[in-house]
Amino acid sequence: MTGGSLGRRYAKALLEIAKGKGEVDRVGVDVGALLDAIATSGELKSLCENPAFAKSQRRKVLDALAERLGATETVKKFVRLLVDRDRIGHLGAVGRAYQGLADEVAGRVRASVASATRLTDTDRAAITSAIAAATGKTVVLEESVDATLIAGLVTRVGSVVYDGSLRMQLAAMRERMLAE
Repeated sequence: MTGGSLGRRYAKALLEIAKGKGEVDRVGVDVGALLDAIATSGELKSLCENPAFAKSQRRKVLDALAERLGATETVKKFVRLLVDRDRIGHLGAVGRAYQGLADEVAGRVRASVASATRLTDTDRAAITSAIAAATGKTVVLEESVDATLIAGLVTRVGSVVYDGSLRMQLAAMRERMLAE
């Protein structure tokens, strides 16, 4: 079983528990906070990935981390389960899968927008509105600035990319000119 399918299976189970307790979004925030803490600490990352650490060590450290972050009891128990089953190294895959499943339940879609300059409030509202109209879902917009675009936007919604950048338009124009 691949890490992705394993992560999805655990994420589905976590989602069902969270739905039953009415804490779907909170659990997602807590798992995200744990993942951020692990990603920014070489020691925590090693603890999760290195089999040389005993389960008791992992459990103690991750319990303390979850407590310090104010995680729900659901997340604390879930992390203990992953440690006990030697699956804590899959927490990242579980977190990504959980976010996708929670977004589906909530009727959300995540869209990333890269632009040559910072978006204005008007631009942001127009982009969000257009994506919401196209998908019929609430949009969570993740923005970034990429000066190499020269001008325009590159928007990703799920696996679909809309490239309206000047860089892409110039490349397409170059290809047409070379083809003629």
